[in-house]
Amino acid sequence: MHKAISWESESIKEVNISTDPQEPETIKYLYIEGATYMSPTVLIPYFAERIKVEDGYDYSVLLTNNTFSVLEAGTAKVLTSIESIESEIVLSYHVYKDRGVPYLYYQLPLLRKNTSSGSIEKLTGFSLHIEAERKAGVKSGKPKSAANSVLSSGFWYKIAIKEDGIYKLTHEQLAGLGFDNLANIKVFGNCGGLLPYNNNEFRYSGLQENGIYMEKGADGVFNGGDYILFYGQGPHIWKYDRANELFTHVLHRYSDYCYYF
Repeated sequence: MHKAISWESESIKEVNISTDPQEPETIKYLYIEGATYMSPTVLIPYFAERIKVEDGYDYSVLLTNNTFSVLEAGTAKVLTSIESIESEIVLSYHVYKDRGVPYLYYQLPLLRKNTSSGSIEKLTGFSLHIEAERKAGVKSGKPKSAANSVLSSGFWYKIAIKEDGIYKLTHEQLAGLGFDNLANIKVFGNCGGLLPYNNNEFRYSGLQENGIYMEKGADGVFNGGDYILFYGQGPHIWKYDRANELFTHVLHRYSDYCYYF
């Protein structure tokens, strides 16, 4: 199957990651409608999709026919770490079950560094080839969802956010909340709009762990003056209506906040 990537929504956004209103600390990043971001410090956009597949098979995925266009030099300058952009588009994928239904989930970065010209290029299209091989000795059985919530053990604190952005938690804030094993801090949450109304649409069976960046300073130890960053999504989202060629602001009907733990 062939996929075309739309860059019509490409824009530069700026977020404040400082917890001190008197000393703002902003990051500029490349925003693409519908993209996901794996790192709160580099914020390289990724394309991600899940595909419903059949149970009882092993799947392999091949990426071919990549097409690119050059990212404008002025836009490339806003990226916080050019060194983090690879020269090749590396596809990652896995198969999982959601409410007993198997899905293949894949993701790939939308930017690469051209080693010949030194320019940053954006992925405009690619072909995806999925091969399935039946598993040997597969026995039928009732699939199980997550048995226990990650909140069933450990020490947790609930954080409410109103909009998309980079959020900062300092060592002092975390210690003040009662956390004692600060080097093991993790962030969980499934924010980003309403849950789907249809049962056959994607939804997580449990809270998902979110990527964080932990600033440990020169001593390499998470202590006073250090902080963590994570990318949080608010309850209201923008969706692109291809038929009418416009963006629609979809408000969450039941909450003005999303929650992370």
